[in-house]
Amino acid sequence: MNLTQFANVARHYLDARITVQLVSAPGLGKSETVEGLVEKYKQQDGFEWGLCTIMAAALTPPDVLGYLVPGKRSMVTSDGDTEEVAISEFTMPPWMMSSQGKPMNSYKRGIVFFDEWDKVDPDTKRALAQVILKGVAGNWFVHDGIGIMTAANRAEDRSGSTKEYDFIINRRAEVHILPDVNAWEDWAVRNNIDPLYTAFAKRNIDVVFSGKVPDKQGPYCTPRTLVMLSHLFSKMQDASGALPVGDERQLSMMTEMASGLIGAAAADHFLTWCRMKTEVPDFETIVKDPAGTEIPSKPDGKMLVAYDCAHRITPETADKVIDYALRLPPDFQVTFGAAAIKRNFRLLSHPAFLKKFTPKNAGLIALISQ
Repeated sequence: MNLTQFANVARHYLDARITVQLVSAPGLGKSETVEGLVEKYKQQDGFEWGLCTIMAAALTPPDVLGYLVPGKRSMVTSDGDTEEVAISEFTMPPWMMSSQGKPMNSYKRGIVFFDEWDKVDPDTKRALAQVILKGVAGNWFVHDGIGIMTAANRAEDRSGSTKEYDFIINRRAEVHILPDVNAWEDWAVRNNIDPLYTAFAKRNIDVVFSGKVPDKQGPYCTPRTLVMLSHLFSKMQDASGALPVGDERQLSMMTEMASGLIGAAAADHFLTWCRMKTEVPDFETIVKDPAGTEIPSKPDGKMLVAYDCAHRITPETADKVIDYALRLPPDFQVTFGAAAIKRNFRLLSHPAFLKKFTPKNAGLIALISQ
């Protein structure tokens, strides 16, 4: 299944107290999806969910139980008196503490998420077995409202995967996540990823969603590294969202920077794509003259302007932007409408959407409900 499909059924695993392991190629967004579940359930339930994210590959067996330290405890003697005796006790292990610094058991519901599970050394995997399967280790445990999830890459991804144990495999569920541009697009729009990168991923699926690691080790393009690139270049974009690809010195520097994240071939492909941003109308021009502003002639340009309008639309500019969007071909109208509403669902009740856009795009509601 893809990540959107998993997000729709994830609560069934949590409610059934079944540990689920997500398996996929690197960089598809497993970690972000699990983190997003906590916010989603918080909104649904009306109370805070806890999240503990552990980089499991960094754990050692002592981390699982906590560290043994001297302690004291009052004991009742045989004659009924009370005396204080020295004992050894384990400190609270890291998987018992949320990312907000609160004990996981202080939350009514929550998720303990072990990321990079496949890279955990065999001894630590055995030590973690009871935690993964029952939420228990030694005298520490999480209550029944706290679910367990893990994430792993495939053995063929050269990610340093270690031996798996059948006694663990047979006691958990395994969900294989498929590369899916539409599921990623849904996440990207809701998380305000710059439309330049969202449109690039949609038009270059073979570059971003190949699901394969390169033959030779080095940087390569995945949805994760593409998002990292969007953060790296964010301060270099102008007000319209364009990068300075016309400046040869800047272009050379950006090529080096991009190559270090997504690989040389993908970097060249992306920066060629970025030149198109200078060929499409900017948002301010569209708002100023929606009827007279040109529609890009190339499909890539139409895709980019649709995402750009969806990313920048506000209730104040909705009338003008929708007038322009309705001049796009039907497929790109739907791209614009779905992205705009996923980013800000309140736009769906805006008069411009209700009276002008939705009647001409009847399938839009069904699309954004998926």
